[in-house]
Amino acid sequence: MPVSVEIVAIGTEILLGQLLDTNSAFIARALAGHGVDVYAKHAVGDNAARLEAMLRGALERAGGVVTTGGLGPTVDDLTKDAVAASVGTTLELHEPSVRAIEERFRALGRSEPIGENNRRQAILPKGALVMPNPNGTAPGFIALRDDGKFVACMPGVPREMKPMLTDTLLPWLVERYRLREAIYTRTLHTVGISESDVDRRIEPLFRTLENPKIAVLAHEFKVDVKIMAKAPDRAAAEGLIAPVEAELRAQIEATLRTGVDVTHLDAHMGTVMCPEFVDIYVELGLEYKLPILLVRDYNAFNPRSYSGPMSNDSYNAALERAIAKGFPVFDLVQETMWDRKVDAETAYGEMFERLPEGMTFLSLHFNAPGDFEVIEPSHAYIRTDEYALFRTAKIKNWLAANGIEIVGMRTMRDWLRSEWSRKQ
Repeated sequence: MPVSVEIVAIGTEILLGQLLDTNSAFIARALAGHGVDVYAKHAVGDNAARLEAMLRGALERAGGVVTTGGLGPTVDDLTKDAVAASVGTTLELHEPSVRAIEERFRALGRSEPIGENNRRQAILPKGALVMPNPNGTAPGFIALRDDGKFVACMPGVPREMKPMLTDTLLPWLVERYRLREAIYTRTLHTVGISESDVDRRIEPLFRTLENPKIAVLAHEFKVDVKIMAKAPDRAAAEGLIAPVEAELRAQIEATLRTGVDVTHLDAHMGTVMCPEFVDIYVELGLEYKLPILLVRDYNAFNPRSYSGPMSNDSYNAALERAIAKGFPVFDLVQETMWDRKVDAETAYGEMFERLPEGMTFLSLHFNAPGDFEVIEPSHAYIRTDEYALFRTAKIKNWLAANGIEIVGMRTMRDWLRSEWSRKQ
């Protein structure tokens, strides 16, 4: 039978932004992978009254609540009091949990009796199903309300929460609710189309589909369309997703046919801004036969303000795959800043003075008037002014004197397509 939950992360440090809540995302993915519908995620501080109100509200909206945090030995760990009140029961000492805590202390080489604060960790809602915690002292538990709705509580420490979720809570949910489905997701990545244009084209599908559902997620310089299907296995999900994906691709590609001439995929989006998307951009470059701005050395991408948390090793692995596919690779990627205070000629003069010796392939980030205004209407003039600069005789003569040849991305794209066609 279907089951829905809301997730609550407990802790004032989370509420104040002092600690990043990664638990809720992990729990949501795990629940979706077992066919559980997640209705909402919340954060609440260490306040018993507000937590109780949050739990009561969530139990009215969903079939259960999953919480993390607030089970420790300190005075501000008040989760159990709020849970007991919200499901209509009292607290009692759970002796097996006391013994488990004592054994945990002995395993850590501590022979002294456990203190009252640790003993409080074994005081649980009466009749709750206890979830063992072999990685810490705080047991988890599942408290049931008379109508069958539940509150499942786990520690906030990820290395304690994750095994408890995987080993105890998820199997309990599968057995209790006879879960036989999971939620599968396919993501389509679009470049060169605004979020509003994507939304306009897929709105009829968004309003009529129930399974699969679709969602639009905007990033800087790209828009993702997610297709999410609930099915008993991946093959069944693919059967639901495939026709929707075909229709979405038709709608999105219709935008490209309106005249927006996409010449390349920008490194801001792939190699630097979102490092995990490097492989995706290689695949998109192959699918749409577009060059991608990859540099031989991850540290040679400038300005560094775009840098993401990618290691050289992970970047180099993706780079090697791109080279094997025939993509051109740049020695250096340079651009002037969006908010530069000097004119284009001065900005590029200063940039060229800093270029290292021995380069053979340099990418500069200026754009011809036309298509670029569709993507960045508020800042396009900065790049189109630079395009005009590089068409002047003064700059052309200077480039020639320094042995620099300008090759546009459209020219590179057409060359790349001809090379791929020749090798097929």
